Amino acid sequence: MGEETGDQLAVGSESIFSPWLSAHTPSGTLTTVKFEVKLVPSADADLDYFKVHEQKAILDAIAKFLEVDANVETRRKKRLRPNPLAPWELRIGNYRAFYEIKEDRLVRVLAIGHKEHNELFIRGERIEI
Repeated sequence: MGEETGDQLAVGSESIFSPWLSAHTPSGTLTTVKFEVKLVPSADADLDYFKVHEQKAILDAIAKFLEVDANVETRRKKRLRPNPLAPWELRIGNYRAFYEIKEDRLVRVLAIGHKEHNELFIRGERIEI
């Protein structure tokens, strides 16, 4: 994948999405919190396993759902039981992005795979989590 301009991504040693965060408003209500999202090199390699249109769909979903409130559980974002892969999962149809959240509002995507029924595959290999 190549480089895109603006607030999208730059694929290299670590892919990055645009960072910014907002905090509490003066009235004490919460606002959305934005995160910086990076793909570690192994996740970038996982992404290469997919066709270009699948890569785009996965990256678009990562940007859409992990740049804002990545630490809030939803139907798509789920905190996982302890496992060797990652503490969080983003569901993108049959695709899965596994990530961790660092204290400095950094989301690191650690692995990308796809599900077939109840089985997870990363780079074509069945993975147990």
